[in-house]
Amino acid sequence: MQQGKGLWPWGRRGGEAKAAAGDPAGVPTPTGAMQFTPVWPDPDRGVREEVKAFWAKLGVLPPGVSGEERAAQLCVVGHVRGRLAAVSSAEIADFNPLRQRFAMFRALIAPEHRSLPAIWGLARAAHAQLEAWSLAHPEEEVMGMAAIIENPAILKLKGPPAWPMRPGDPPMSGLVLMGYTERNEQVRVSWFNHARVGGTGAA
Repeated sequence: MQQGKGLWPWGRRGGEAKAAAGDPAGVPTPTGAMQFTPVWPDPDRGVREEVKAFWAKLGVLPPGVSGEERAAQLCVVGHVRGRLAAVSSAEIADFNPLRQRFAMFRALIAPEHRSLPAIWGLARAAHAQLEAWSLAHPEEEVMGMAAIIENPAILKLKGPPAWPMRPGDPPMSGLVLMGYTERNEQVRVSWFNHARVGGTGAA
C-alpha cells in the first residue's frame, strides 16, 4: 500500500484527511463525516452514559473491567450524523520500558464507521488533547502518549515506523514504533514536545 493512501492519512504534503481537532468538516468514514469532541480529563455524566451504552452494544469490555471506571478515562469521542461512532480513552501509568509516565491510549470505532482517516484522526485528536493537558499540569509528569496496536488491518500495513501526530511533524517523528508485545502487537510511543528526561530514568 502506498504511503499517501495508507499510513499518512493527514500527509507529509497535506494528505487526504483534514486535521482532526477543530475541523467542522470532520474526517471521512463509509457512513459520513466524523467530528471529534475532546472530553478529557472530566467527561460529563451524559457522555459517560452514552459511551457505556456504546460499549455494551458492541460487547467489547473485557471481563472484570468496570465500565464506569473506564468511562472516567474518556479522552475524545467521535460522532457521525449525531450518533456516537468512536471512543478513545487514556490511562495515566508508569511505562516501564522508558521509565516515565505516559498516557496509555485506547481506541474503538464501530465497525460500520471504520476508515483509516477516522482511526488516525481519533488518535491525533486525543494526542493533542493529552499533550495540552500535560503541559498545563506539569505536576502529573506525563511525558507522552503510548499505544499497543492490536488492529489486524493496521498491523498488515507496510509503511514508515513513525506516524506524525501534529501538523508539520517531520518524517520519522510522532507515534514511533519501539517494539512488540509477546503477542506480536506493535508498541508505539510519542513524546510530547515539552517532555524533559535526564539521567538514567526514574528508580
